[in-house]
Amino acid sequence: MQKIKRAALLIVAVACAFSLVCSCSQGKKLQVALVTDGGTIRDKTYNQGAWEGILAASEEYGFTPKSVQPEDSSSQSYLARIEALYGEGYRVFVLPGILFTEALEQAQEKYTDCRFIAVDFTPAVVGQNTVSLTFADEQAAFLAGFAAALELKEGAFGGIFGMELPAAQRSSWGFQQGVAYANENYGTAIELSEENFVYAGTFSDSARGQQLAAEMYDRGVRCIFSAAGQTGTGVITEARARTAAGEQLWCIGVDVDQSSLGVYQDADSVVITSASKDISGAVEKAIATIVEDEFPGGQTLRYDASNDGVGIPVPEDTSGEDEESEGLSKQTLEAVQQLYELLKSGEVTVKTDGDGLIS
Repeated sequence: MQKIKRAALLIVAVACAFSLVCSCSQGKKLQVALVTDGGTIRDKTYNQGAWEGILAASEEYGFTPKSVQPEDSSSQSYLARIEALYGEGYRVFVLPGILFTEALEQAQEKYTDCRFIAVDFTPAVVGQNTVSLTFADEQAAFLAGFAAALELKEGAFGGIFGMELPAAQRSSWGFQQGVAYANENYGTAIELSEENFVYAGTFSDSARGQQLAAEMYDRGVRCIFSAAGQTGTGVITEARARTAAGEQLWCIGVDVDQSSLGVYQDADSVVITSASKDISGAVEKAIATIVEDEFPGGQTLRYDASNDGVGIPVPEDTSGEDEESEGLSKQTLEAVQQLYELLKSGEVTVKTDGDGLIS
């Protein structure tokens, strides 16, 4: 099984139906910029994942990238940053997160000589100078919920999500199905209740995430899936503080391996696993297509289990004799590997309509 590793995922190349000749087809001429969604390039979510992909491409093709953080998370601020970068000569823009939808729809029409890489969202119209990189959030969350259920075996689980948008909904539904799969097939006894699945209404308020997590932990929840960007880091903060004070609580990260955010002593982390997506690998590949004059403009590319685009972080080497391995036991990792193969083959599928699940 090729699961997500802490360094990177193996991404299967996707055939391109469109080829656009780019004025910056040589690596030395590339001018690539990342506009964050309001967070930073060290936020341990998709901003950082996208930036790491850009850095990997810059090492391969020899260009110097730039990242900018807008004044706020509004379309006006995003467009202002794109306009300023365009004036500086940048012609390749990486835009992470669904909040960029309106800004991208305008920018791709205005700046037709540019290439846009939409990360983790798809605008209503994907222009011929845009490629959309999407991920099977539900599959990543399914595996993370399954792994956490196997590891903890019993107790109440909850979920805190950003805005009630399709990607967040798929994450919630996938997580619930992963827990249910463990309960039904492996004898775990994890409890899920409606009051413990909430939308914070924001992706950028860590204090709000911490408040919601405190309320949930006070109700007896043992582990929280925090899929809410910067809001979700507040969940990790709350779990870390309480565990350092003597409680034993857990949480599950999202997008990238967030275990380092949960370290409370030595190398112990309250982040038991993360529902990860190979954002960095997908971005690096997209930039490579520009260099090779094979940019898949107008397309939406999907990364899922079939091309090793989603999963959970695993140690580089799990062949040793130690039963425990960075939060997940060897037995849990083996069970996740088996389930991953079933996802890849299509024998196990994850619903994305929420039917019969907590909304």
